[in-house]
Amino acid sequence: MPEEDKPDFEVIDRRHSAQEQSEAAEEPPAEPEPSEAQPAPVAEEPPAEAAPASDTAEEAPSAEELAQLFTAEYALAAAIDQFQRLAWVGLGLQPHPITGKVAEDLPEARVAIDVLGDLVDRFEQLRGEKEVRDLRLVLSNLRINYVQRAPQ
Repeated sequence: MPEEDKPDFEVIDRRHSAQEQSEAAEEPPAEPEPSEAQPAPVAEEPPAEAAPASDTAEEAPSAEELAQLFTAEYALAAAIDQFQRLAWVGLGLQPHPITGKVAEDLPEARVAIDVLGDLVDRFEQLRGEKEVRDLRLVLSNLRINYVQRAPQ
């Protein structure tokens, strides 16, 4: 290849597995001799053993699937979960999700438990008693723990 057709740049494929990277760190890269005429490197295909990213990771839900989740029932279930967590954290039985500290805040726990009771009642109207049984058990446990910790 004539000198004027030779590219000014070199394409380097930096996609490597962890094993290839550790081997590369042990061996210094071989320097090509300047006298050899080399064709411009072409980007390599990914190794055959590497699966495409879509096969190894979950695919993102479609807009239709996300739209089905945007319901009052789904929002109510999310609120129930949030107030459950607030109650357990307020009772000092679980660490705060942001700070990681365990601290008792009984007034906060009481509000969360009361709101949770109202939400569970509303959820029962949507889903029926059978599906709300576990939530009622959690609510009972929260109330018992609150009574044990609250000053008399």
